[in-house]
Parts: sequence; C-alpha cells; structure tokens
Amino acid sequence: MNKKRIGIFIALLAMVCMGLRAQSATSLRINEVLVVNDQNYQDDYGLHNAWIEIFNTSFASVNLEGCFLTNDKNNPTKYPIPKGDVLTLIKPRQHALFWADGMPNRGTFHVNFTLDPNKENYIALYDSNGKTLIDEVTIPAGQLADCSYAREKDGSANWVVKGEGEHSYVTPSTNNMTIDKNPKIENFKKHDSIGIGMAIIAMSVVPFLGYIPLGFMNATIIHVPVIIGAIILGPKYGAYLGLVFGVTSLVKATITPGVTSFVFSPFVTIGGYSGNMWSAVIAIVPRVCIGIVAYYVYKLIMKVAHGIKGSQTVALWVAGIAGAMTNTLLVMNGIYIFFGQSYAAASNKAVEHIYDVILGIILGFGVPEAIVAGILTTAITKVLFKIMKNNG
Repeated sequence: MNKKRIGIFIALLAMVCMGLRAQSATSLRINEVLVVNDQNYQDDYGLHNAWIEIFNTSFASVNLEGCFLTNDKNNPTKYPIPKGDVLTLIKPRQHALFWADGMPNRGTFHVNFTLDPNKENYIALYDSNGKTLIDEVTIPAGQLADCSYAREKDGSANWVVKGEGEHSYVTPSTNNMTIDKNPKIENFKKHDSIGIGMAIIAMSVVPFLGYIPLGFMNATIIHVPVIIGAIILGPKYGAYLGLVFGVTSLVKATITPGVTSFVFSPFVTIGGYSGNMWSAVIAIVPRVCIGIVAYYVYKLIMKVAHGIKGSQTVALWVAGIAGAMTNTLLVMNGIYIFFGQSYAAASNKAVEHIYDVILGIILGFGVPEAIVAGILTTAITKVLFKIMKNNG
C-alpha cells in the first residue's frame, strides 16, 4: 500500500472517530458567561439578565435536551434542559444562550438559578444521565458590569475577561474571536496541492457530518467513511474502519448511556436491564461487516456490468446502500433476537409488537439512511478515484 492510500485510510479512520464523538453531548463546552448585565444583550422579554453561553465544538449537530445545567456542586441535576424544543439542537460550531434569571417558566433557555456578582459562581453542564460531567467553570468574584468571562477562542482552554478594552468585545451567541486569515489553513493548502486532504476535510466539516436532517428524521452517515474506505482500499481496511466504528460506539454507549444503551454495551444497566456479551456483538460485528459487504457488492456489479456505460456509478450507489443496510439489518435484528423483551420494556412497547417497531425503524430510518449513503458514496468516491488517477 503506497503512501497516498495510507493517507486516505488514516483520514477515513479519523472521520469515523470524529463522527462518533461529534454526536455526543461531551463535545459541548461552557464558552462565555456574563454575570452582571446592565446594558448588554437582552433576553426575549427585553430584560437584562446574566447569561451562560454553550458552544458545540464538534462538526455535527448536538442536542442539549435532557442535559443539566447547575450552579451547585451538590446538585448536578438542578436545571434539566427540557425535551421537545427544536432550539436545543445546536448546529456544528454554533452556540446556545441560557439566561440565569431564576425564571424557568419563561421558557427552555431560562434556568432556575441566578448568578451572584458578589462571589464566585460555579457553573457546570452534566450529561442526560445526571452523573457525567461534561464541563465546568468557576467565574471569579467581582466581575465588572457588561464584561464577560469567556474562553479566549471558542472551546479553547484559556479564559479571559472580555469587554474591558477598546478591541475586546462581549460576544453572546457568536464567535469569541474573529480573524481575517488563518496561517494554518494557508499552510495546509500549500502542502495539499492535489486536494486529497481537502476533499476528506470538506466531507468532515459539512454541517451534517454524523447526521443529515431530512425533516422527519436525522439520517446517520458515520458508516459512509467505512464504505468508501473498503471500496478504495479493499475489504481488510474496510473491516478495520468498521471495527473502529463498532468499538467507539460501544465506548460511547458505555460512557454516555441512553435508555436502550444496554443493547450496545455489556457494561451498562438501565432500569434493571443489563447488557451482556451480545451487546458487544451487536455494537461491533455489523460495523465490521459494512465495508466487507460494500466492497464485494461493488466488485460484483463492476464484473457483471463490465464495459457498460455508467456501471461504476451504479456499482458505487448500490454498494453504499448495501453497506448501510447491512448495518441496519444486523443491528436491529440482533437487538430483536438477543434483547427483544428487555428492549420492548425499556422502550415502553408491548413485547408482542416489538418486531413491528423494529421493522418500522428499518423502513422509516434505515432505508432513507441507505439512500443517502448511496448518494454520498457515489459522489465522494468518484472524486477520490479521479484524484488518485490524475496523480498516479
């Protein structure tokens, strides 16, 4: 395998890991806090109150619903962020603003606590399980009016006071630092003359990495890099990428569990329902199979339709669909076979109707995801093939 193919494999591997991380609330950060609001940003009632800004550091949308904000170390679930509000979905590299006015009856983004300008203010964000700390910060006492305590750059480790100087601005719901030119990007462009790295990153930073909003659902596309890797590099490397996808999803289910996470992790117990070794099988085996199936479907169609115009486009599209459906069918049927009763109970569904529910997920979510995967696989892989051909 030459250096170019190794580079593509590493880039796709990074995308799988990044896409999985991006979906988790762990990518959220408390980004900027204004304690004393005299003449700064007004809330939706026209009032000046303290505010807390949350920033999504990932390249995929992340939903805050079900997470917790608190100003009390002994009460991590003090303010549960309500579910069902579409505005809790924070788009990639964007912000959400919460008002610390102690008036939760005013809406989702009004918390049930206030900030005290005369003392240190502790603020923390917890995941939906109420136990996993996502981020925390302590704002020093004595904050000046209309000056915020903020990360120097969005999501960075260094905190500064903003609003004190002529060129220091308080930035609610917008970037903490704006620059006209990025030398790192210029250097990257210089060393990526053939564009492979840029093509991979372009796919990564599209706002729908991880999920594509289709109106009635969010289609997951994390398996697309696995499919592309298998077609370009071969089934062995596709299996490696799928293995990373599976193991990372198991870890994610373990550290940020949801109601049915026990079906993906043997280390999770939710409401009396526990995972076991079959959880690891469901999390990993289908993902390993994604690339293998996609590769051989692609090769089969190319062999059967050899010489026919447009055969590669059809082969890539069908391979993308096949890889995505492999994941959906194996995962959902694995859940039914090994966890049917407990999955039904955890989902508040009747046991006798649980396969109807699973079939609905396959048809309602799996099929649209497969179609999207086919389209993306075709478009991206053809570009990569062309780049590789033009550059030897």
